Amino acid sequence: VLSAHATVSEELQSLRRNVFRLLGVSEFSEKGQWVDPAAKLILKDVVCTQCGVSQDLDLSVDLNPDCECEFFDEKTHKRIIEARLIEELKKKVIGWNLQDVVCMRCNQVRHGDMGHLCECAGRFKCIENGKDLQTYFRTIRQLAAFYKMNHLSSTMDWILGSGARKSASVKIDRAIILN
Repeated sequence: VLSAHATVSEELQSLRRNVFRLLGVSEFSEKGQWVDPAAKLILKDVVCTQCGVSQDLDLSVDLNPDCECEFFDEKTHKRIIEARLIEELKKKVIGWNLQDVVCMRCNQVRHGDMGHLCECAGRFKCIENGKDLQTYFRTIRQLAAFYKMNHLSSTMDWILGSGARKSASVKIDRAIILN
């Protein structure tokens, strides 16, 4: 979408290639691709309480929608966003806890809850990637701290078993999530 002026684009491309060569990285490798350092979370279909405009909000950019309201109440809107984030968080936790597990050897879904090994003697693994859930939790925690959403922070602590609650409702590596 954004690019340099046509007169300097060739020079910039040459400069980019030279920098990659100096760093010892291929221009087309994963290390050579741009990764946005900010935590991104887009909340779908957020409705303004004043004018009824519905839009998707990128919470890493701004908490307020782009609408033409005269009397926009930011505190009420922040509480609504916080409640939506808590609901999304609960859905993620329920989805993680209710997911199927599959055999690593034969890819069959486990049909009995008591067996530790598959009929083929293979071990089971979760279908969903735990790293994605950990990234989501980190993003939620960062947004809760940045926007000072105390209820969301305490819900995260409750789910992860930190603070007053001793057992987590999500059984993944808490040490990675809490950092």
